[in-house]
Amino acid sequence: MASPRPGTGLAQATPAQVVAAKIGEIAERSYRNIFAGLKIDRGTGRVTLHVTDRGEADQLVGRALASVSAAQRATTSVDIRISRYSRLQMEKASSQIWKAATTHRAAGLKVYSIVLPSDGRGLQVRVNDPKAAGSLSRAVAASVGSAMAAADIEYVASNPIHNVSRESPSAPYPGGIPIREGSGLSGWTCTAAFGVRNPSGTEYLLTAEHCYDNGDDIEAMDGDNIGEIKAENDLNDAAIFNVNTSSGVWVNDDYVFDVRSGQYSWDGELVCQSGYTSYPNRCQIEVVNEYVQ
Repeated sequence: MASPRPGTGLAQATPAQVVAAKIGEIAERSYRNIFAGLKIDRGTGRVTLHVTDRGEADQLVGRALASVSAAQRATTSVDIRISRYSRLQMEKASSQIWKAATTHRAAGLKVYSIVLPSDGRGLQVRVNDPKAAGSLSRAVAASVGSAMAAADIEYVASNPIHNVSRESPSAPYPGGIPIREGSGLSGWTCTAAFGVRNPSGTEYLLTAEHCYDNGDDIEAMDGDNIGEIKAENDLNDAAIFNVNTSSGVWVNDDYVFDVRSGQYSWDGELVCQSGYTSYPNRCQIEVVNEYVQ
């Protein structure tokens, strides 16, 4: 394993990214009842905000622009579009779909993921067989109620993620390493994400909430027990486990970079992806669905 080398943190954010980040921060905190999502046009510097109410959106944008610099305001335009559903409504409907999906597993129908599009038009449910999704769609229609019209839920064919291998390093553990649950091993593995610390200095690695339960022991792929799941956040599909960690994150089998900060990625932005299940790392990936469960 290469030694972690100093990083420079995030690349310099464009004015549009700064404005979008501020809009998103305020929207998630105070306007979740109307906020659907954002998209950034890298070429024009335009931020498109999707909401269900224009009046409240004007307040949201005003608050966001007041908190950025004059230069950033001058070079960024914000386009407000009315959406059919807010993110909150989409989340409520998607939760019912996940519940309904559990009762249809015996019939062989599998739900792999659900896209909550930034324009708030409805949901895209990715399944193994759209033709067999009729019974699921009827169950969903009966359960989502006023949260979403059944006609706005699209079922499309998809495939599960297949694992590939990656060597497991030693402590202090960086992000991007393969991990698994330590008791009753099923062979299914997930990927550790960024290293974080709480206010008292305790170190954790992030991972996906859907992989584990609170209290699960976590092993590296060499069989070493490296921590225990201490807390989970269902909404953001995030969990933390205590471990001797570093600020490094694997980007390929040659380099580990230090990560000093982070920000949300909106539709239209370019990101890199690197992990045990996505090796090798890939960049220049345009975000087209910024919220997928």
